[in-house]
Amino acid sequence: MAARVSVYVGEDHPIYLEGLVRALRQRPEFDVVGSSTDGRDALADIRRLAPDVAILDENMPGLLGNEVLRAMSRDGLPTRVIMLSASDDSAVVFRAVANGVSA
Repeated sequence: MAARVSVYVGEDHPIYLEGLVRALRQRPEFDVVGSSTDGRDALADIRRLAPDVAILDENMPGLLGNEVLRAMSRDGLPTRVIMLSASDDSAVVFRAVANGVSA
């Protein structure tokens, strides 16, 4: 049996957060290790929990998703990041790529 992938979710909209967490928990290959609606809390949790993957919304209070990603890259954290955004601003995507986003 393949190892489970630990996942952390950072999303400021409670309904989206609940939906993502619920969908991930229905899949046997994923283990949701934590979640937050605030970017600062997400960064602290990711540092502490060291998940395999973090799913981060770009627009969170405290720190934006790209700011969390930049801090993770600066600190050499191995967690891979999937960035979510409803923005049509290409600068958001370019920043995420420059900061090391995985998807």
